[in-house]
Amino acid sequence: MLNPLSVILTSISLEHTNVLGKTIEEITSEKSAIIKDGIKVFCGRLPVEAEKVVSKKIDQTGSELYRIEDYINIKESTLELYTEEIEFDEWTMPLKGNYQKYNAALAALTLIKTLDVNDSNQIRSGIKNVIANTGFQGRYEFYRKNPTIILDSAHNADGIEKFLFEFQKDSKNYSKRVLLFAAMRDKAIPEMLKKTASHFDSIFVTSIDYERAATAEDLFTIASGLGINVAVVKKPAEFVQSFESEERDACLVVLGSMYLLGEIKSSISKKQIA
Repeated sequence: MLNPLSVILTSISLEHTNVLGKTIEEITSEKSAIIKDGIKVFCGRLPVEAEKVVSKKIDQTGSELYRIEDYINIKESTLELYTEEIEFDEWTMPLKGNYQKYNAALAALTLIKTLDVNDSNQIRSGIKNVIANTGFQGRYEFYRKNPTIILDSAHNADGIEKFLFEFQKDSKNYSKRVLLFAAMRDKAIPEMLKKTASHFDSIFVTSIDYERAATAEDLFTIASGLGINVAVVKKPAEFVQSFESEERDACLVVLGSMYLLGEIKSSISKKQIA
């Protein structure tokens, strides 16, 4: 295996528990195995349990730790990045969500400390064109407006919590809030559903054509056991297209799996070509 120049740990949460472990400590131990001797390690905002595991790994490998919290200053909605080389607070990007500013700051810190990038214009350009440069989609993506259809690839409890923190800022402006949800079997599905329940007027669950995916029936059973009312959707792409005829101030959120977003986009695209 090649030794990396640096390692970035953006966040740690309970996911892939059947592979990585059942606790934050176990998952962090698995993920931090990528840390090699004498490299630079960049960490986002991690749980206390995760930070302890990472710090121990840093000591064992003689690596250098950079915590984003040590390099940023938050003033109201503004996030400022301070290093010995540069000061930066321009986070104009085609991605909605305050948490995206943390991700951008972490990426900028990595470039500054690993590749000696200290040109504000270069950083600004990279952030502004992040989607064009990477092809990333499904990050609070406004797929359509009037009515609003939002696609988000949050696929664990931590990601959903961050999405909902941003969504609640605008949700009162919608006459109707509808959720279409799917997830992989190995995710913390009960926790994910409980977090979303109070934010939507109606929730629909669906299946993905993927071997790791929970079936719509599985999701229905889990939700019912939690006292959450949901309905099953058999054809998610058709459901999304049918929502386009809703009133202009209604909102549909598609959430829970990047595979769901991909399947919907692919299906709709094929129909449009045909």
